Amino acid sequence: MKTREQIIILAKKAYNQYFKNDYNENHEYTKVDDIKLNKEEIIHDISNMKIEEENKLRTLEVLQIKIEKEARLSYQKMFKEKNYKPYIYEKMNIDKMYKKLKENQIYLTQMVENMKQKQLAHK
Repeated sequence: MKTREQIIILAKKAYNQYFKNDYNENHEYTKVDDIKLNKEEIIHDISNMKIEEENKLRTLEVLQIKIEKEARLSYQKMFKEKNYKPYIYEKMNIDKMYKKLKENQIYLTQMVENMKQKQLAHK
């Protein structure tokens, strides 16, 4: 297991290798430019981020409630009407289907004939 000092030395080497050297190539680097983190600033930033996220959560909850309410009203309007009855399909074999098809064909031809007669009567 590595000691604390060894870990700190490795961290400094990694920092210098990946960040400081790259910064030196592109910019004039001085130790004054080091970023100094302040505990109070970090706590303040985190509390601000927490407040922002809580506000986002509240707005999402309000939107969720609104969407659920609109969905419930739409559902009730569409499916809970007193006159609404879902169509129940009759299970048929091929003979029944053929018979139903013929009945519909006869009905449609009679309807077309009636419409033709009405048109001729108006002329």
